[in-house]
Amino acid sequence: MELRILLNILYRRRVILLFVFGLFLLLVGLITFLAPESYEATAKITIEKTDKMSTVMKGLGLEDVVLDTRVDDDVSLDTDIELLMIRPLMNQLIMDMNLRDTDGEYFDTDDFIDGGFKSKIKGTPSVTIKQYNETALVNIAATSTIPDQAAEIANRLARMYKDERISRTREDFREIKNKINISLSDIREKYYSILQTQKDFMLENSIVNLDSTITSLLGQIVSLENSRVEYHRDIEVLHKTIAASRSKLEKEEKMWESSSEVGQNSLVTELKQKSADLAAELAGLQITMTEKHPDHRSIVAQIDTITALIKKEPSLSTNKRQFTINPVYESLYQKISDNMVDLKGMLGKLETLETQLTEYRKRLLKLPVLQVKHSKLETEISVNSKIYAALLKYSIEIGLAESAAVAKIRIVEPATVPKQDNPAFPRSSVNMVLGIILGSFFAIGAALTVDYADGTVRESETLRTLSEKTHFGSLPYTPSLVMRPQLIFRSSANFTEQLRWIRDAVLFETENKHNKGKIFVVTSVSERAGASTVSAGFSRMLAERYGSTLLVDLNFRSPSVASLLKQRFHGTGSANVLHNNGMMTDDCLQDSPVEGLSVLVSGSSSDRTEQLLDSPALSSLFTTLRQQFRYIVVDTPSLAFYYDATLIAREADTVILVVKAADATEKTVTRSLERLRIIGDRPIGTVMNYEGYTQSVLTLPCSAIIFMSELLRQGKRKSKRS
Repeated sequence: MELRILLNILYRRRVILLFVFGLFLLLVGLITFLAPESYEATAKITIEKTDKMSTVMKGLGLEDVVLDTRVDDDVSLDTDIELLMIRPLMNQLIMDMNLRDTDGEYFDTDDFIDGGFKSKIKGTPSVTIKQYNETALVNIAATSTIPDQAAEIANRLARMYKDERISRTREDFREIKNKINISLSDIREKYYSILQTQKDFMLENSIVNLDSTITSLLGQIVSLENSRVEYHRDIEVLHKTIAASRSKLEKEEKMWESSSEVGQNSLVTELKQKSADLAAELAGLQITMTEKHPDHRSIVAQIDTITALIKKEPSLSTNKRQFTINPVYESLYQKISDNMVDLKGMLGKLETLETQLTEYRKRLLKLPVLQVKHSKLETEISVNSKIYAALLKYSIEIGLAESAAVAKIRIVEPATVPKQDNPAFPRSSVNMVLGIILGSFFAIGAALTVDYADGTVRESETLRTLSEKTHFGSLPYTPSLVMRPQLIFRSSANFTEQLRWIRDAVLFETENKHNKGKIFVVTSVSERAGASTVSAGFSRMLAERYGSTLLVDLNFRSPSVASLLKQRFHGTGSANVLHNNGMMTDDCLQDSPVEGLSVLVSGSSSDRTEQLLDSPALSSLFTTLRQQFRYIVVDTPSLAFYYDATLIAREADTVILVVKAADATEKTVTRSLERLRIIGDRPIGTVMNYEGYTQSVLTLPCSAIIFMSELLRQGKRKSKRS
């Protein structure tokens, strides 16, 4: 079903289809046989990508830096094509090869690059750059009417591009090398600075190895804690021993009288001897120990205690009686003295130990902060060391990458001189096949587009569906009648037969209306729709069968009945009759080429004539005509712009609305039928004129002549009225 509709549309638009197809085919033929022969030579360059550049760029954090060649980018070849199109390179090629146009001027770069179809038609050299199937292969195709010149252009441009591409690639690598060297210098300075900071930190905090220092310090603290516990235990024991000895000493007699002589006190002598021994020991310790050492402080405390005891005891006996110290008392006193000395020494050691323990704890509390700082310095040293090693590696790799990238830019296939008998353009067989294919495509597209955009009424079936009014019939499109309208009075058999169908249909609608003369008003939906031709043909058919028929021209806007008869009328016309209040004179009616058919032409009209259509003069005229003729056919102006036909139709028995095929839209037809609603219940019918009409090349001159003649007639009428 859809195919049949499509074929129907193409058949209806066959003129447009053939015209567009023929025009396109003619254009292709002219280009094929008139265009100069041009030859094409192609040079191929490969630009393979390398991953070294992207690796180095990412390692340096420079992935956002845009380079000239982008040898590692996915769109590198697109950039290469842009590189090929830069003006300096093209201008240099044009200047080197002295490429000039017909005026002797150097070719413009924009016209020279990818000149396309225009350059082939003109026969001027051009260059086209294409990527081969999205690979690393780039084609440089040169076109010229001279085969040697085409090959030379392609090869020279390929060499220029290769040199330019290598130069830009080296420039990119040189830029990266500079960045690597700058980064190496910065990292080296930063690395040495961090090493110096770490050295100063170790010296400032007297640290050789932080872990061993922490272990040693913890060991010393534990040892001091243990020593402090032992000292506290020994001091407590000494306190208990001294207390017990003192309790026993109080119970014993100190002295026993043995003689009256004065003698040396043995206790003082022993204390002095012990003090001398301690002094000798202290002198020996001063060589290896400081004054803050616990042993040194203990000995000093013992010496001080002995000195205090010697001061309390008398060295000689001053009594005349000789007393002897109680051995038990002396033993207890000696024990208490020794214990006091030991206690004093232990207290001194304990004080020194507490001081050392406090200092060690303070140092231990500082160690976490120092450890964090030390770890940070170690991390920075490690990171900078790795970065420095990576930069050294990149420095080596970038040299290898540069060599690889330059090696991958090469001409893989130089252009060869094309054969003289094998031009690239034009190719007759290929061009004609493409012309037929593309011509058919554009022709079908144009036909479908015109048909889709055309909203006019073309067929009788469409006209019947627009309203409930009667469709009287259709008249075929006849080019000869369009060129010579006067042939309506002796038209072809087919056209005459269609007029008879219309006559019988109209008479059937008005069979029981009036016994006297019947008036048929003929109007049209649009101007130049053929209402006058239909009026003349319809009146001819009535006259040939029934006689006593009158054709009245009331189209004062554009009268044409007189021109159809090709006769000179010297009498008065319908305009004069209306000015005479509808009273006819003897010279009003004229004869026609058809027997039984009289004609009342429009006559000389004025601006007031149109106003008389809405006056009693029109009714008086029609009353007179009904008494004289059996059938009266009235030609009126179009309903598109004028109200005249509606006024005249009020006096008619039947109204015939002429619709020209492919001229009026459905909306225009509907609006015209609504305007005729004022005439009441009188029969209204439609006639399709020019059915089967298509605007073709053959009808264009005819339509143009008719249009121009109509404009001239309107101009003459306006000049006469003025």
